Amino acid sequence: KMKKKSLGKGLRALIPAYEVGNDRYLDGAISLSKIIPNPNQPRQKFHKEGMEELINSIRENGILQPLTVRETEAGHFELIAGERRYRAAKKLGLETVPVYVISVKTDVQMLEYALVENVQREDLDPIEEAEGYALLSGKYNLSQKDIAKKVGKSRVTVTNSMRLLKLPSEVRAHIRAGDVSSGHGRALLTLKSKTLIKNMLHRIIKNQLSVRQTEDLVKSQAAV
Repeated sequence: KMKKKSLGKGLRALIPAYEVGNDRYLDGAISLSKIIPNPNQPRQKFHKEGMEELINSIRENGILQPLTVRETEAGHFELIAGERRYRAAKKLGLETVPVYVISVKTDVQMLEYALVENVQREDLDPIEEAEGYALLSGKYNLSQKDIAKKVGKSRVTVTNSMRLLKLPSEVRAHIRAGDVSSGHGRALLTLKSKTLIKNMLHRIIKNQLSVRQTEDLVKSQAAV
């Protein structure tokens, strides 16, 4: 059975900034047809097996953790956090869902909230997480220090995460798929050319090399 989860540390830090007297909890009072997805949703990949488990759990127990939304001027509710629950509810044909309606006025606040929700729940793969940080940095001009504070991680962690976006697309795809880790990716970044990186990637996958083995190989390659 799906356990009810509490808000993560990062969300607890963010929510007070949005509490201006208009936030409210509506238990099943929102029609699913009135909810629209968050265009800045950082999570891009939804594993089929995990979605089936969630759908079955919601079918048996209902939605135990409310979706988080903000009300739009047009009278709709824009999804901030809970994309998987939203998709599962649509699959099941539910008419209404429980939600938290919070007072988030800007797109950057929405992205911060959605990113923190996913990072705290460890729902994002390393590349999705890096892309979320990059969007906060590039589109909304937040410093890495500010991003780190908002998601409850160190600045070094955010910096190392964003560095992964410098990798060739083939490597990023394998990190998304879980074939190699972000640690492997950071080790590969020290190689001088895309060809060397791709060749090393194939060696890592073929020989199931650890991050430490990869780092040693990369160092020996650099010494040649």
